[in-house]
Amino acid sequence: MEEFDATNIDVAIGRRLRRALDDQGLKIEDVAHELSIKPEALTDYCLGSTRVGPTLLLKMAQLLSLPVSYFLVGDDRN
Repeated sequence: MEEFDATNIDVAIGRRLRRALDDQGLKIEDVAHELSIKPEALTDYCLGSTRVGPTLLLKMAQLLSLPVSYFLVGDDRN
C-alpha cells in the first residue's frame, strides 16, 4: 500500500477539486462566492497549498453534488 504524507493528501484533494470544477464547467470565482471564501483561497485549495478542513470539504462536496469520498479516495487521473 502506498504511503501518503499530509502534503500528498492535500495535493490529491486539490487535484480532485480542480477536476470536479473543470468537469462541471464551474469558475473559481463563482464557487468561491457560493462557499463564502475568497477566490484566492479556493485556488490555494486546488493547488494543495492550503489544507481543506472537514466542514469546508463537506460544503464543497454538497455544492458539487459529489460524495465526500470522491475527494478522499477518488481516482488520480491526470
